[in-house]
Amino acid sequence: MGFNHEVVKVDSIKVVSSVEKLPTTEEQKSSSKVGLNSKDGNQMVHRIIVGGYAGIISIIEFDETIQQLVEMDSLTDSIVGKSPTWITTSHDGKLFYSSNEVNDIDGKKDTGSISCFRLVESLQKLESKEKKTLKIEPIDRILSSPGGTASRHELNSDGTFKSKDKSDQMFSYHATGPHPVRQDHYCMNKPTGQVAAFTDLGGDRVYFHSVDNQTGELTPIETIELKPGSGPRHLIFFVVNETRTDIYLICELSNEILYLEMNQNSTNKSRNIKLKQILSTLPTGVNPEDTTFTGGEIELSFDGKFLYSTTRQTDLKKPTQENSILIFKRDLSNGKLDLNPKELKLNLMGHTPRHFSFSKDPKQKLMVLATHESNLIGIYSRDEFNGELNLIHLIDVKSLPTVAQFIPF
Repeated sequence: MGFNHEVVKVDSIKVVSSVEKLPTTEEQKSSSKVGLNSKDGNQMVHRIIVGGYAGIISIIEFDETIQQLVEMDSLTDSIVGKSPTWITTSHDGKLFYSSNEVNDIDGKKDTGSISCFRLVESLQKLESKEKKTLKIEPIDRILSSPGGTASRHELNSDGTFKSKDKSDQMFSYHATGPHPVRQDHYCMNKPTGQVAAFTDLGGDRVYFHSVDNQTGELTPIETIELKPGSGPRHLIFFVVNETRTDIYLICELSNEILYLEMNQNSTNKSRNIKLKQILSTLPTGVNPEDTTFTGGEIELSFDGKFLYSTTRQTDLKKPTQENSILIFKRDLSNGKLDLNPKELKLNLMGHTPRHFSFSKDPKQKLMVLATHESNLIGIYSRDEFNGELNLIHLIDVKSLPTVAQFIPF
């Protein structure tokens, strides 16, 4: 299924820019008293798990009362592998799974791995006060094919893998595009668990599968073919109602955000997908055919009001503030994104904003950002009413971070 991009494409958007800054000491004190440090029973201490290309997985803690990030625990490549570049947590936050992005492991070529770890809470005495901390405990690992495939792995009741030497289901994709060496890149489940999508960055395709709610078995239902050189990277689902789901896809190579609408026939349960909007994420005046910018991460707030995306300047000789976060208002009725997004220039967070995620509280009052080339993790406050972000604190993690996820509480 192909799309005519020229019908709905918007090449330029009016951007309102601001430059990030760290709060002053007085602003930090004020925020800790009346801002994040509320007395309404909300969580005060947040844990974040970070992985990257340096072979390190670490746990970082953010305490709202002191407004600082602190690294609590870490594991090195002898346990987590050389490149634990993606991490996802279980719903209860007790387990997490990491993919090891390598070409060989345990002497086997063209093989990566997926590992399972348990997060163990322990008491640690610090300055004569008891403090609860999290420790990482490896419990299981399986081998996997690193490129050109999408696979399903069944889990035991304790979260470990049922099969240690093969996947329970695998799909191989061999589509070619202008960038054939780029890989199948990402999988995202619809929140209802009914649909899974796989992005093929090099093949310029997105593969949609239905998910059996009893067995978890995947069945192909739709393939979306994008224009050559799009490089679909990550996507997010937003369930509008029982029959309509909005999908937002960021394309790494073409620097575009695509809004797709998925509708399900209430009678025969068939689904169709329509392209509704395309927006360029490039700064005004940049030639899309000759640029060193690439699209990064994309995320939508729980309430569906704001969409966030990162733009990465891959030329490290350029100023860091050419890296940015775009904040779009989303129309709650038709799903379209506003053509006048706010832009936060990342002059302090450095190069290549690779990944970000929001805290698990209902208001998503915090956001964590990982900048890959600058080895930085930054924590931001988020205004639920206007979507704006403000940098609170940042630390150097020395792990070439590619993923930073809040741990559910």
